[in-house]
This record gives sequence, C-alpha cells and structure tokens, in this order.
Amino acid sequence: MEVSILAYPKKSHRREFVLPRENVNLAELLGIIAGDGGISSDWQLRIYLNSITDKDYAPKVCNLIYSLFDLNPSIRIRPRENTLIIDVSNIGLIDFLVNKGAIKGNKVVNGVDMPVWIVSDIEYSKAFIRGVFDTDGCTFYDRHKYRNKTYQHLGIAFTNKSELLLESIFKKLKLMGYHPTLSTKYRIMLRREKEIFEFFQDIIPSNPRHWDKLNEFKEEYRSGRNGTVSKAVVRATGP
Repeated sequence: MEVSILAYPKKSHRREFVLPRENVNLAELLGIIAGDGGISSDWQLRIYLNSITDKDYAPKVCNLIYSLFDLNPSIRIRPRENTLIIDVSNIGLIDFLVNKGAIKGNKVVNGVDMPVWIVSDIEYSKAFIRGVFDTDGCTFYDRHKYRNKTYQHLGIAFTNKSELLLESIFKKLKLMGYHPTLSTKYRIMLRREKEIFEFFQDIIPSNPRHWDKLNEFKEEYRSGRNGTVSKAVVRATGP
C-alpha cells in the first residue's frame, strides 16, 4: 500500500493517509457511500445513519474506514433527528474515492452507480451490495391471513432514488441466481424465503439490525410461538 503525503499535514483535511489497493473492503465502503454517504465538498465525506437502529453498525463503518486509510472518523449525533453522522475530512481521500467511483455532489443527478472495477468482480460486487443493503436496505415481515391461519413472510428490500444504481443491483442479483422484483421504480425486493436465507449467507450483511430481524423470525415465527408460521414450515410439517 502507498502513503499519500500532502502539504499542511497538521490540518485534518491534509494529513497523510494510506492508499489501499482495490479490495472487498473498499468495495463495501463505496456501497455504503452510494447508499447513505455524501461528498458535498473537496475535502469531506459524510455518512448518515440512524442513531437508534444503526448505533451498533456505526463503529463497524468507522473501523472499516480506519482499516482502509489509517484515518479516524468523527461521529456526531443529532438527537432530534435520530441521525448519526460519520465525518472524514481529507482532500486526498476525496480525490481517491471519486477516482474509484464515488460521486461528488448530488448522487442521483450525477449518476451514482456500481463502479466498473466492482461490476467485473463477483466478490467486489457482493461487498458493494452489502454496503448498499446495510445502509439503504431493510429486512421486514409481511403478515397476512389465509384460511384462519396467519402467515409470516420474511422479505428484504433495497430502496434508493437512483434508478441507475438499482438497475445495476437488480442485474447483479439476477446473475447471482436470485429472483428480485421491482415493487416500485425506487425499490428492489427479494421475497422467496429460501433466497433470503441464501442472501444472508452469500452477502453477509455487516449491520446487526438485519441479523436481529432474521434471528427473530427464525426463533419466533418459524417456531410458531407468536401464533404465525411461514409457508415453508406449513409445507414441511403438514398440509
């Protein structure tokens, strides 16, 4: 790895930092930035998370940034907005990230997408998808009644205002053997239970809130303790 040395090293946005090679961690960070990150200036990266639901995920993002660049991000919380902001200020870092495919300014207007170097590698693609899912994705329950039984389905969704980014993720999921659907032009969903479990094993989300929801589903609903069952359980145990 190469170290970038800039002028005025005492200023936080001009300190030296490590320039990593293309790898899965960098691909994941670019996915995070594509999801809930923003570069609005020549020297600052900001990642916006939910201060309540993502509180256990924020340290993972900070550790990821530190492991890549040897830079310590700062964290600020806006309690009234339930917003947690991760800040990294470094001119060279911003130049590097933009060179690797991050978008400066309005991501949707300026065409945020999966970078070419990530698209061409399956492991990089998985890492990028993980970053987007951890920030802009959700794991949810879909409950409905049929013939006096309540069925509980597990689903996952990606929501983003960039149709270009969603199209790339949609195509990549299809190539990986999944059956995504577009519920709206801003949302991709996976609803087949088997594929959702495969997604967690394949993509391995870094955000604990996704695993909490998955484990809750496995422990409560598939056991029937909450009075609901999945169709997979019904098929396995009887008509």
